[in-house]
Amino acid sequence: MTDTLLLLNAGSSSLKFALYPPGGETPFVRGQIEKIGATPELNARGKSGAVIADQKLDAGADIDRCLAYLLRWLNAQLRDYTVVGAGHRVVHGGARLAAPVLIDADIVRELEKLIPLARTHQPYEIAAIKALAANEQPRSKLRGIKAKDNNNKCAPQGAGNWTRRD
Repeated sequence: MTDTLLLLNAGSSSLKFALYPPGGETPFVRGQIEKIGATPELNARGKSGAVIADQKLDAGADIDRCLAYLLRWLNAQLRDYTVVGAGHRVVHGGARLAAPVLIDADIVRELEKLIPLARTHQPYEIAAIKALAANEQPRSKLRGIKAKDNNNKCAPQGAGNWTRRD
């Protein structure tokens, strides 16, 4: 099994994802689910750029259903990979959350307080973070979830560690 880091960027109408090797900068897999809430489609490419998924999901599927589908798809299709950590871009972390942090219930509550600052993004990002934390599937068992503020760029540097990249 190959360790991998799952990066997500959930929005109101799309869910972008990539699986990176710890310490690597080229993803094993990257893709997105577009048209969430209307006619969602999962598209993914492998490291070589070859299409590995081009699927239509149930019409009208919301972000929760699309994320659940993505996690099931990852577990079913990518059997050689073990997700050991995950990260998610968060539009507003406020003054307290200006750098990547491990997510716990207190951090989620803090992010929820900031929803008025980014009503079109923050609720979807929080929903994705909660869904990842609740994921019980063995191959997606996470050691930690980190969030980052939109004003910072980060790149994976080892399982559970993140460094800033300008």
